[in-house]
Amino acid sequence: MLIFLDESFRSHRRTGNRFGVLAGIAIPEDRFHFVQRDIFAVTQPYHGVVLGPDDEIKGRELLGSATFKTLALKGYSYQWNLATELLQYAVRKDMKVFGVVCFRPDLHSFVCGNELQLDSTFRDLFDRIDT
Repeated sequence: MLIFLDESFRSHRRTGNRFGVLAGIAIPEDRFHFVQRDIFAVTQPYHGVVLGPDDEIKGRELLGSATFKTLALKGYSYQWNLATELLQYAVRKDMKVFGVVCFRPDLHSFVCGNELQLDSTFRDLFDRIDT
């Protein structure tokens, strides 16, 4: 099983309190090549429009406020469509996505202080994956 992790940090819109999100997606190793090929096929029409040749897909760019403004004004957004197609693919393939939200500022680095022991944020995430 391959597990891809990503982290994101945000501030609450009303309170300004910061929080971190640690999320992962699990892909069986024997399916990885197929998933990689399929994701490339989904994103290919968006290269040069939404994505550059070596761009990483970023949720904040696909689902940011500019996307919703464009969607409201024009009724169409390349970013929204790409996000929709990626999510539809994940649903069709029954992909499992896991995440935890961390409100403790002392854990927002998402770095384990002890290499032999996971910090509580990672431990919580892997508990969810295990379940």
